[in-house]
Amino acid sequence: KNGDHQFQVIRARYIILLLFYTGLRITEAAEHHMGNFIQREGNWFLRVVGKGKKLREIPVPDELLKALAEFRLKVDLPSHQPRFREKTPLIPMQNLKQSINTRRIDQILKWAFNLGANKLELTQPRKASKLRSASAHWLRHSYVTCLLDSGAPLKVAQENAGHIDIGTTMHYRHITQTDRHIATRQ
Repeated sequence: KNGDHQFQVIRARYIILLLFYTGLRITEAAEHHMGNFIQREGNWFLRVVGKGKKLREIPVPDELLKALAEFRLKVDLPSHQPRFREKTPLIPMQNLKQSINTRRIDQILKWAFNLGANKLELTQPRKASKLRSASAHWLRHSYVTCLLDSGAPLKVAQENAGHIDIGTTMHYRHITQTDRHIATRQ
């Protein structure tokens, strides 16, 4: 049973990082395979078919490559990087052959976020409360927000997120409170 729990923890961490560093929709995470990671000119991308059967290639940052390699190593997949056209589900069941469904991904995230919230409860109750309401969509939202906050062009955020309408991406633009405060004072 301890091996099961260890797998659950390792997979939960990987799911959180996968969704945060790619901005995938929960359905996209459930429907794709490790073989959707592709390498071109030394750069890794995650090739997904999203809403409206729209194909997009999401640049994969080093942090995610590291998390992916750790996950693959800990669950005994044959290589630390995905192989060409590898059929292992992007988020596999413990048997590594079948993918888990969106409902199960959601349950895993709730479980993991609750574990985190429990640790923060006494020292940071507000953060704990926020974490308890976190979801796959919250991770997607965080991805787009972080991209824009770090200076990525709106068009890059739109393409990475697979938004058909730029207006959808623009909803994620947040002017930080400090910036607003400074601008208002001036």
